Amino acid sequence: MPHVARTGGHRVQIEANQRKSENATVQSVARLDSFDLDGLKELAGVKKKGFFKRMYDKAAGWVSGIQLALAIGPTVGHLVVAKELSKLQSMMTDTPRQAPMDWLRDNRPDAFTSSFGNLMVAASAPLQTAMGLSLSDLTEVEGHYYKVLAPVINEQGVKTTAPYLRELAKVPDLQPGQARSAFVFLGEDRVDEAKVVTDLWNSEKRPGTNPFQPEDPKSRIWESLDSQAKKGKLPIFVDIDGNYNTFTGTEFVAKKTLSSLGERNNSLGDDFADTSRYFAWLAERQESFSRDLSPYLAKSNPKADKIVQEMKSELTPPWLEGKRGIGPFLSPPHALKLPEKLASIKERHGATPWVDALISLDRDTLTGVQTHWIKMLRELPRAERETILAEVPNRFFELNLKAPQEEGFAEVAPADGPLLSEIIRHEQLVARQRPFDRAIGLKEVLDHSLDGLGVEERREVLASVRDLAASNRGKLESREARLRENLGQEYAGLDIRKVLDGSIPKSEFKAAIKQLTAQADGQSRTPAGQEARRHASMLEFLYEMEHRYGEVDQILTRLKGDFTKHPLGVGEFFIPPEPGAKITPLREAETIGVRLGNNQDPNPTKMSLVLEGGGGRGFAYPECLRQLESSFTKSEHGYEVDEYVGTSAGSIVAALLAAGFNVSELRDVMQTIDFSAFNADAVWLMGGVDPKARGITRTGLFSTQKMYQTLHELLAKKLNIQGRPVLFSDLPHKLKMVSGLMNSDLEADNPLLKHVDGDGRFVFSTETTPNFDVIGALVASAAVPAFFQLPQILVAKPGPEEGEVLRGRMQFADGGIVDNLSLSSASRKEEKRAAMVLPAHTHAKDPETGEWIGLDTLNFSTDNLEIVDEHNRELYGKFVPKLDDYLQRLKGHGMERVVLGFNLAKPWQQPLPAIQGSSEELSLLSLIHAKELEMPVLEKEKGDALIAFTQRPPGLLTDVVGHLFDKYVDNRPGEGDGQGDFHRTKDGFHYHPSDKEVTDVFDMGWAVGGVALSASKSEYAQRKFEQS
Repeated sequence: MPHVARTGGHRVQIEANQRKSENATVQSVARLDSFDLDGLKELAGVKKKGFFKRMYDKAAGWVSGIQLALAIGPTVGHLVVAKELSKLQSMMTDTPRQAPMDWLRDNRPDAFTSSFGNLMVAASAPLQTAMGLSLSDLTEVEGHYYKVLAPVINEQGVKTTAPYLRELAKVPDLQPGQARSAFVFLGEDRVDEAKVVTDLWNSEKRPGTNPFQPEDPKSRIWESLDSQAKKGKLPIFVDIDGNYNTFTGTEFVAKKTLSSLGERNNSLGDDFADTSRYFAWLAERQESFSRDLSPYLAKSNPKADKIVQEMKSELTPPWLEGKRGIGPFLSPPHALKLPEKLASIKERHGATPWVDALISLDRDTLTGVQTHWIKMLRELPRAERETILAEVPNRFFELNLKAPQEEGFAEVAPADGPLLSEIIRHEQLVARQRPFDRAIGLKEVLDHSLDGLGVEERREVLASVRDLAASNRGKLESREARLRENLGQEYAGLDIRKVLDGSIPKSEFKAAIKQLTAQADGQSRTPAGQEARRHASMLEFLYEMEHRYGEVDQILTRLKGDFTKHPLGVGEFFIPPEPGAKITPLREAETIGVRLGNNQDPNPTKMSLVLEGGGGRGFAYPECLRQLESSFTKSEHGYEVDEYVGTSAGSIVAALLAAGFNVSELRDVMQTIDFSAFNADAVWLMGGVDPKARGITRTGLFSTQKMYQTLHELLAKKLNIQGRPVLFSDLPHKLKMVSGLMNSDLEADNPLLKHVDGDGRFVFSTETTPNFDVIGALVASAAVPAFFQLPQILVAKPGPEEGEVLRGRMQFADGGIVDNLSLSSASRKEEKRAAMVLPAHTHAKDPETGEWIGLDTLNFSTDNLEIVDEHNRELYGKFVPKLDDYLQRLKGHGMERVVLGFNLAKPWQQPLPAIQGSSEELSLLSLIHAKELEMPVLEKEKGDALIAFTQRPPGLLTDVVGHLFDKYVDNRPGEGDGQGDFHRTKDGFHYHPSDKEVTDVFDMGWAVGGVALSASKSEYAQRKFEQS
């Protein structure tokens, strides 16, 4: 239907132009349909690649592979020896053979540390090229702030938290407008310069204006600190490269790491949403331990205490005066032998000194918010960690439930035990003194352990706790009866059965616990007071643990829907609603397309929109999408975008569009999101202070908790969802998001596993995962390995028995490691499809300086966005006006769907669109029509190479690196045995996701490496857009 102009003359002219265009289209299509394939190649100007060009491409691949091999040469040397020794050990001991890297870790820790260091150096260069992130520089910064955050001895000779943390604890006492203390790091070579600025800023007589001259580099530092302070942010300045006017990716990450001290973005696990209160609590806890409890434990059993002090010394990493280790990952190698020392305390001195050892390790801070207990659990292999933790719940219940008449009751809270000073959660910053109680101390050990564990290990410990609670219900009820009798009207009482099954109203429970606590404080040294405190402690733990450590089946039973065919999948950071909260009913999946152009066209051209990952560079998308949309808005032809496909940061944009945000509002919506806050909990991951952050089983610098909460709130508000996750079935438009599956404990016949490709690729979609949490899937697609923790989705469906819930979990890594521009994930229902990969340029020349400026992967600054947007407007003006005619010509050849991909690139990386068809014939026709319409596109060879690169073709480089990885690094032997095997077949390398959760940075490296290096001829042939 032609668009009507304001005057009749204009209308006639427009209609005439449209008829002329239609005639040209028909004539061109008819003419080209008469050519055979060779004729089309000639018209398209396609030439066969020459001999020298083919040899050059091969040589380039070999050179890259050889360079990498040489870079990790020392590591390979270690691994070659380890491979043979592992084989020999397996034969002599009749045990399974270990991978060389695993063998080194268990048997030659020094060589393992050295090898891992070499791998870090080798990985740093490509990572810096891709993301602007230097691992070596980041390690230097992290080492420095670990030193700065380490406890110190105060004037009274008592060990207390770091001065900087104590400064942060003073925030409530600051005068209005008074800035918080600053942190400045300029590298190890400029410590004195940093100290000058820091001391002056943190002094009581801080200058009201910049004290440094404009030409002094320190003036820029002061200016930055002042700007942050005025915005209410923690004043942090980090520089590594000597340029104080710009921030590299490494400097940005380091700054955000430190800023997390003042940005409590993961406050799910405790009641200290305000960071200053948390640091005040931590300082009081540390000082009371050093002043009161530590001397008592040393006096009670000097020999056992000596072993504990040795353990603490051996846990100390190199930047805290330890002897060896590497970066933030390893303590000295002999720390791995600590379980033997801990067991020796129990064997030689008894169970009570063993409990005291655990409490001592848990209460004594190593650095920042990390205790020696958390550091030890983090260093240990999973099997040894599980052995230690298995004893803790049993001993906790035993100590907590001892009745006054039982032997050993007095030993739980010894009469000569010290009073410990602590700040009570929920209340004002007032320190109270309470007697040392081993049952209370061990409960804190258990609680902090659960805070830091991964999903799999946490489930095991919680299962043990549930069993103990059930078997000890009688003792709990007996103590409840004693307390009611002793306290009379001062205690309303609790129904133990309702507490254990969670059915008691929260207000009633809290009121009773408050009564118990008041009685305990009033008679703290009496048996009644001690029982009251332990009863309150135990019941609080049991009542809150399901909600605190959250499981997916909490929400499953409250949703009315059939999850038999399509299980419920919930992101690990979803917060289950309180009992009685409103929950939006489930919706049937019902999607519509977004119509462009002529809405009356009965046969609109189907369109898939595919968005690449690229972090902060994704801010280039809104303007490019707006320009693209403008080419179809006024068309007399109909178009329909019926699906959005995203990977990594592209998944964020795809999800927003699929949720119903339109292109015109996309930029404003994206700018309301504080993306930089996603990188804001590194320090909290040092210790087990948050049950959602997994500080023990840490696999990255930051958790994805803030990302999840921010985007969940945004989509839930848009779609009016309350009390439950936003599911794929809630979206008005179809959505697909790509991720890499690292591991899963789903049963072998679970239909979800059918969607896992040979390289670990997993595509969430409206069709295949309708009951999955959209934001959980988005986070799984956008979590850059090592930068973010590997996220998990908790899966549940009804079991065969009444009320039974079958639980599972899936752990993912950023989809960019497996398929960053997923053209192959777009619909393939139509036989004839056309692909067009449009450049979304992230850099442009500054019109004033002529220098290239742009958007950064890690730094989500939009300072240069206006210039980048103007550049893209000019770029798209070259081809967008021709798109409508171009696609209609292809439609004349039978094309049924166009797949529009967006590639975040610098101008010199992809200057023009790349086009291709689902067959060679359609590819040639695409090029010919673009040429006829004078629509600039890449020549066929370059376009094909760009599109092929996005589909992971196997090659010499992947062959060289994959061979090394398979032979020496992969630590899961056996093909297809469910143990995360990476192996070679005749057509390339494949990855089989493990059934074990990744629990440390090393296992993360094996899993991510296996997925990233998987490349096979069969997988590539299946994903190729142009099929032969």
